[in-house]
Amino acid sequence: NNLHELWALVNFLFPDIFPSSDAFDRAFQLGSGGPGSGKGVGDSVDGAKLLQAHALLQPLMLRRVKADVERTLPAKLETTVECPLSEHQLFWYKRLL
Repeated sequence: NNLHELWALVNFLFPDIFPSSDAFDRAFQLGSGGPGSGKGVGDSVDGAKLLQAHALLQPLMLRRVKADVERTLPAKLETTVECPLSEHQLFWYKRLL
């Protein structure tokens, strides 16, 4: 949702590489407006910093394209299994309707 949450994720995966959120937040503050500039932090995006962030995180992301996926797999078979509600589920189902 935001860059600080992204830092939390990469810190969990690579705590030695991303030890502090302060440096990460300063390096990738994408909004062009800073304190006292009259602009909100999220009003616009600095394209150069966005490209920097993308280049830094690209080795950590897995992207698959259709050409790389096995095409000889058979079609997916979907089976619907219907089962009755338990007494507890039925009680609340009737109460909520």
